[in-house]
Amino acid sequence: MSDAARAKAGRGIPRLLGRPRRGFGVRVATIATTLAASLLALAARGDDCFPTNGLGGCIDSDELWPHAGSTPYLSIGPSTTTPEGRVSFGLALSYSKRPIVLRVGSTDPAGRDLYLVDNLLDGTFLFALGITDRFELSLAAPMAFYEDGAGVGAIDGSGLRLPRSALRDGRFAFSYAFVKPRREPSRVSFGLVGRFEIAAPYGSGDAFARSQTATLAPTLTAKVTIGRFNVASEVGARLRGVSVLGGTGWGPEITASLGVSARVWDLPKLDVGAEAFAMPAPLVQPGGQVLAPGEWAVDVSAAPLLGGDLSFGLSGGGAIPFSQLALTAPLYRLSSVVRYAPVDQPSRR
Repeated sequence: MSDAARAKAGRGIPRLLGRPRRGFGVRVATIATTLAASLLALAARGDDCFPTNGLGGCIDSDELWPHAGSTPYLSIGPSTTTPEGRVSFGLALSYSKRPIVLRVGSTDPAGRDLYLVDNLLDGTFLFALGITDRFELSLAAPMAFYEDGAGVGAIDGSGLRLPRSALRDGRFAFSYAFVKPRREPSRVSFGLVGRFEIAAPYGSGDAFARSQTATLAPTLTAKVTIGRFNVASEVGARLRGVSVLGGTGWGPEITASLGVSARVWDLPKLDVGAEAFAMPAPLVQPGGQVLAPGEWAVDVSAAPLLGGDLSFGLSGGGAIPFSQLALTAPLYRLSSVVRYAPVDQPSRR
């Protein structure tokens, strides 16, 4: 058979498995490495925390989990994945006021508030790799650049001081786009992404920067765009071991977020919106109270450079008083984020 005939016959064979792609071995190695790291994270446990007299340091004072990718929100993940063979990355900064407050006994019948963490400046380095058009691997490396406060040592007699900076639990995730938004211009579009995130408990146990065990966080993110407006929602859970602080149990949580935004200026792709999220804990607390930290925020984002691939965002907000127990919900929060996220391009045929 001649080369021309062989090529013509080859065109008639259905591509059930698809053509081999460059870098396939690298992607397989990346997935295998991530799976191995996942197994190690599941076996990890926070053994350097200090449960003393009902006090424990295995509590993460910053439960805001930003993600790489294109989104006008801070707490709600992208509703699409990074295109195949491309990378997304970014840096999110967040300042929060009094995220860990403990009420202790005093001459005042109402008690006295002790700010275990008073001022907190966090940063999260974000990275994502598109394995296929729908499947993505992502990493998040958070850390506390600066924090101050009384720390647990102020009340347990250990004299242990709160570190000025600390590593937090690193996270990696598998994301799959069940429904991808239309690539061609459309007045109405819809995106749906499932994400399975794992946080490995290697953060600092004396800085309110880690969980007692690994955290498993399945989430589902959806976004509907109608003209200049979009509505996004995210639901999921954070499954982890329980740590106790002053009689309050902190552990598994249900997560729910809702955001709305509008495009107010086309040239710099300027969006203005608002979002809110809540993380009620199913644990039974003393006195029958419910631990339900929640926050609201107003967001402003713009993507004036690199055809919209490079975006900048600012947000500000505070706690939502769902209940008297609001451990990890700061009095207020100011945040900024810069992201590089390549716009999805139609596949070549």
